[in-house]
Amino acid sequence: MKPGRYHIRLAENNKTVYCQGGNTITLQETSDTSLGSQNFLWDVKASRGQPGSFIIQKVSNLQCLTFKINPSTNTIYEDTWMEPQMPLAKSITQSFQIMSVGNGNYTIQPNNGKDNEVYFAAKMSNMNSSAGDLQFENKNQNANPTTYNNTSNIYFKFFNAQIAASSVVVSTIARPLQSPTVFVAPPSDNKIDLDFKTGNDDLDPKDFMEGVKVTLKIRNKPDLVKENVNESKNWPNNSVRRVTINLPADAVCTDIYEIIVSRKIKNGFANNMTAIVGDNWNLQKITVNTRIKVGGNIKSGTMDYMSPSGSSFPLYRFIYENRDSDSNTGNSLTLRTSNICSSQNSTPASTTTSTTNANLTCIIGTGGDNLEGGGNNNVTIRIMFKSSAKIITIRNINGNAKWNNFTENTVTKIVPNSADIDINDIKEIEVRHTGGGGMTADNWDVDKIKISISKDGNNKVLVDRIDKPIHRFTGDTRGKKFLVE
Repeated sequence: MKPGRYHIRLAENNKTVYCQGGNTITLQETSDTSLGSQNFLWDVKASRGQPGSFIIQKVSNLQCLTFKINPSTNTIYEDTWMEPQMPLAKSITQSFQIMSVGNGNYTIQPNNGKDNEVYFAAKMSNMNSSAGDLQFENKNQNANPTTYNNTSNIYFKFFNAQIAASSVVVSTIARPLQSPTVFVAPPSDNKIDLDFKTGNDDLDPKDFMEGVKVTLKIRNKPDLVKENVNESKNWPNNSVRRVTINLPADAVCTDIYEIIVSRKIKNGFANNMTAIVGDNWNLQKITVNTRIKVGGNIKSGTMDYMSPSGSSFPLYRFIYENRDSDSNTGNSLTLRTSNICSSQNSTPASTTTSTTNANLTCIIGTGGDNLEGGGNNNVTIRIMFKSSAKIITIRNINGNAKWNNFTENTVTKIVPNSADIDINDIKEIEVRHTGGGGMTADNWDVDKIKISISKDGNNKVLVDRIDKPIHRFTGDTRGKKFLVE
């Protein structure tokens, strides 16, 4: 939805949303010239401080569509209100989400800061009669057992009314499965990488379910929101997928206080038919990697969120419909990030010469084909430099061990002959599988590689990649090189 001036029509009967004065909003025919053309016009404006939300303002008197909340029950009243545009601090009750549901139809929902099933709606009993009323309706089976699954009174079309003589449909194209990405902040060197590890129940796209949404909560800044981060694609059992979110240039890592991961039902309400085939998803682990530029130096940090050691349960189980009070099950997971910077190290412009060798830490995630290990099927790391032809080789980092399908292994090795190196002089890393060729040769899929080097108290990430796979090591392709940023 783009901000602009519109006629808003109920898709069911093409009647137009109308307000002459007061708080009463009705459906009328625009052909009735006695009603005054200005009373059919509405300005849809971006809501300040509420990214992705809108204010709906009547053109003739600048009054805004407003909802009110019952303080005793914390629910939204059915009555509509028309009030002057409120200051930012109180604007939440004039903030609405306008969501495409396909075929040029949209729903309008109050954005009251929490999940809800309330819609701007035509009153079902008189929506096809003259001057049918509009109200806020709860599409919930408990609150509305009769018509909770009837969408005929909540689907609207928006017709561009910038030129009074014409009415052009805003969009007649159904909403694509891949939702657009919304960045509130411009790209910069600062970013967060979120690595999602799926457990033993995969993420399976469904037409009636939204993709995975990530929201970053930042103090004194608008939320950063990325919709449908799985791009309407399957995330298989035990797989790892990376989502990158750019941060503002002035980002301070300690200001990021929450990461919210959510997956919801489209249109906001469930029904028994789709519940039969609704998808559930086990999120086993999230790794948060931060990269923040401070004083000309890049600071990087890593934090893992997972179930307690020894637990047989995932970090969180996303389900189609939340019917119990289990805190680890539902459709929205909130991660507190107060210690997200605790592991940060900065990489200075140069390192001083010392007598201490560097340490190399390798985190490698095997994909759908294992590393056999043993005498011939092992992993070698080679380090190349910008200023010389020197190559440092670290052999058999897996120690002859077998790395099974969809496992993640962390290894730390001393880098030989590295006392005099500058870790910022490293140009390239090569990962090699030492297996040979032929029909019986071992093949190995790698879905994740993170290699970092530490020396004299300084740390630098050399490689940090996730893909499906990053590389398949076979008899013909035993090596994979990575340029260091």
